Amino acid sequence: MSEVLKKPPLAVTQVMAHRERYLRTTIPKEIIDRLKLIPGDKLAWLIHEINGEKVIILRIIEKKPE
Repeated sequence: MSEVLKKPPLAVTQVMAHRERYLRTTIPKEIIDRLKLIPGDKLAWLIHEINGEKVIILRIIEKKPE
């Protein structure tokens, strides 16, 4: 198993609502702080499979000017 997959999660969230083809969840403060996210930042979600587990990679593709 990948060393990354052995680590405990930084945070856990739950999908709370949906609207047509989108689901909605909250980005936990721990993630916001680590990535220094602010409203308006654009994120790209990539899905990979590592050792049979689906893993999401979140990339910041554009930072909103502060």
